[in-house]
Amino acid sequence: MLQYRVVRGRDVGLACKGIWMPKEVIFGKEFTLIEKVIISIVKGFTDAGKDCFVANGLFADICSCSTRQVRRAIARLKKDKLVHGRYKPIDGKMQRVLWV
Repeated sequence: MLQYRVVRGRDVGLACKGIWMPKEVIFGKEFTLIEKVIISIVKGFTDAGKDCFVANGLFADICSCSTRQVRRAIARLKKDKLVHGRYKPIDGKMQRVLWV
């Protein structure tokens, strides 16, 4: 079971009871399971008005896959303009922020 996680001293907000997945994503044949989970997590942060700073390693833990698969999934989602991202300076370091 996934437990509450703090990544680099930041509360990533995954101490939730679950995630909500839009029906277009659930039934979308064009998405892999990893992409569906990433979209749902990022959408959860976006809908709550929060920045999604979830690292590839944490996405990989959640999806039980490699960070390489996560990188590929995020790249595809960005290419298809389903997820957007940029780097933002946080505490003197550049961190990636994702949103839908």
